[in-house]
Amino acid sequence: MTKKVSDDTLPLAVQLREYIQSKPYVLEAMELGIVNQTQLARQACQGLGTQNLVAIKAALRRYASLVSKDRKMREAQVARVLKESSISVQDIAVAISAGESQVKDKIRLKFDDAVIYACDRSNLKSIKSQIKSHPHATMFIISSPRNIEQVPGVVAYLASLLAREGINVLEFASAWVYTVFIVDKQDSARTYDLLRKVVG
Repeated sequence: MTKKVSDDTLPLAVQLREYIQSKPYVLEAMELGIVNQTQLARQACQGLGTQNLVAIKAALRRYASLVSKDRKMREAQVARVLKESSISVQDIAVAISAGESQVKDKIRLKFDDAVIYACDRSNLKSIKSQIKSHPHATMFIISSPRNIEQVPGVVAYLASLLAREGINVLEFASAWVYTVFIVDKQDSARTYDLLRKVVG
């Protein structure tokens, strides 16, 4: 038996939206217009503990139209930002350390129990208390226009682009207009080819 997850005090259309939003893959399929709405409506009825299939189907059709339009608008905004962006590439090493070291680095991220360094390979041995290292890595720095701060989804789009091609991101950082992906050296050519198709 499916557990009821709805809040009876909310209108059915609102309950449906919350139900769909809790399922990111279903939401993406709706945005792309590739979901079986009748089957999804039946599942939503079970999940929400209602037998009002007609109302759920009607609310689902309205919501599907809304999210599809919203996705197209977001994708257009993301594409504009990326077309105005540039990319630079650097061969580096990455080290994760249990403490601070005096080393010339390109990026340093400090957390409670670890410090992550992106540096030249020649500086790798200078990093003390190493937990893990990646001596052969490539760093991609994407510099975007300042309006990236007002455009949601740019980083998510780039990350999903790499993930779909099976490229594992070793380290990642995003701050102000800069987005940084660090991948294994063996994935650098494929990463560059993918990013160049959408950046600049």
